[in-house]
Amino acid sequence: MLEPFKSVSQVLEKIKEDTKDWTHNGIGKPWFRGHTRANYKLLPAILRKGNEKYEFEITNLFRLVAPGYSATPETDRIDQWLFLMQHHRVPTRLLDWTESPLIAVFFATIKALELNKEIKEDAAVYALDPIALNKQSGFDFFPNTWTQNSVLQTIKFSFGTEKEPIYIDGKKISFLEDPIAIYPSIIHSRIKSQKGCFTLHGNDKRDIEAIFSNQSLLKDNRLIKYIIPKEMVIDFFSEVNDFGITYSTLFPDLDGLAKDLKFRFKILN
Repeated sequence: MLEPFKSVSQVLEKIKEDTKDWTHNGIGKPWFRGHTRANYKLLPAILRKGNEKYEFEITNLFRLVAPGYSATPETDRIDQWLFLMQHHRVPTRLLDWTESPLIAVFFATIKALELNKEIKEDAAVYALDPIALNKQSGFDFFPNTWTQNSVLQTIKFSFGTEKEPIYIDGKKISFLEDPIAIYPSIIHSRIKSQKGCFTLHGNDKRDIEAIFSNQSLLKDNRLIKYIIPKEMVIDFFSEVNDFGITYSTLFPDLDGLAKDLKFRFKILN
């Protein structure tokens, strides 16, 4: 479902209308993701362009070397290690989502910061019903990521340690086939600032729309794509800044402040 819009307010009103019955008795609410290119697929970075052949080497090398650079999770909390990697933009099988549509619009239109470049492509914001996604993948809730379950087994798979099997009541637990929605441990303030949440890809290496193309997630419009025309990208970015969603609120450090000031005063590189 493609929806072109002319203002952020229009997008918010349409999202509110489209997702009004997504509450699931208060258990869940819509998640959002912004893309600077409308044709960009809902696929994690490690599963793009043959990157998956390096997955185990990247995850394990990061876990070995990272303690020399910063504070890191406990060795056996590999779920937190995966969240930490994603936070620092290391390619993983996680996709970033947010509980805020405004934050999704910000990331969809972030190319507006490149003041001396023409915006050549439409952007997009996705709205996802995470509970509906999980029901498609065999869950009725948000599973945790640290106990013995198929989610943890999938995370172990991403570290190449799936040969350390998980058993429940004597039955071996396999890793996920389809993507699932999970909440992360808040291992960094940016995850909190960005109201961050994730989908975790399993064994199916296709993008989310392809995986569920003939299933209720798409047929019932529980995954909706909203188009931001390229000529409106700068206006949308300015509007979300006026709403208080700025680079420094999502990246609360001096680099974030510097980018805010450059955009405010239209400083060209």
